[in-house]
Amino acid sequence: MGETGRASIIQKFWGPDPGSMVAIEADLVGTRTTPSQHLEPFRRKHPKSTFDIACYNGPNHYVVAGRTTDIDLLEADLQEEKSRGAKLRFKVLRGMHAYHSIMADSIIQQCAQLSATIPFQVCSTHLSITEKSHELIQR
Repeated sequence: MGETGRASIIQKFWGPDPGSMVAIEADLVGTRTTPSQHLEPFRRKHPKSTFDIACYNGPNHYVVAGRTTDIDLLEADLQEEKSRGAKLRFKVLRGMHAYHSIMADSIIQQCAQLSATIPFQVCSTHLSITEKSHELIQR
């Protein structure tokens, strides 16, 4: 793809902040709390911070993505929560290009243009899985 691929789009249009993500493990099930409810005290404390829940990795695991400065604030808040005895683990992932967040808005148009150039074809190899053995069979 050369100069028109996704990496090129990111270099040209993403902006100076790649964003960050933080993987969070909290006792959501035990406290009957959703990830959004778990983040609510932080959002009240820092109403101008913007980040998104990027994915849910399990009943007690989720990932937040956003601007580096906002994730830094969230990291400090999570550290404070943990020091107060909360059942909590987290890991900040820096410089990962926070795709699943508002950070990717700057590349949507270019990615859509790139996607429009990809030719779709009818599948010529058909695969099926047998019920008894769960074998993958090419037909």
